[in-house]
Amino acid sequence: MFGLLHGGTFLFYAVATVLSALRLRWPWWATLLAVIAAAPPLVAVPLEMGFRRMGLLSARTWHVPASTNYTATASTPSTGTAWTRKRRRRARPT
Repeated sequence: MFGLLHGGTFLFYAVATVLSALRLRWPWWATLLAVIAAAPPLVAVPLEMGFRRMGLLSARTWHVPASTNYTATASTPSTGTAWTRKRRRRARPT
């Protein structure tokens, strides 16, 4: 019974990892690391902390420089746009 639950959980994690990698457009090395992290117990926890710190767990947005006269949407990229990741910055004490 325990083996069946463990196997099901492993497969669920592997599928969730691949779907997340496709949706969030992870680089190949991040996807490979996440799938490998499913095998040893609790390795996914520090991996997720690192991915969160690098901004891989948040959706990417289009960034258009302020000096341009056009707008770009995620469905129609134009020249001059670049992918950027939003990172939360801690407020520095004054």
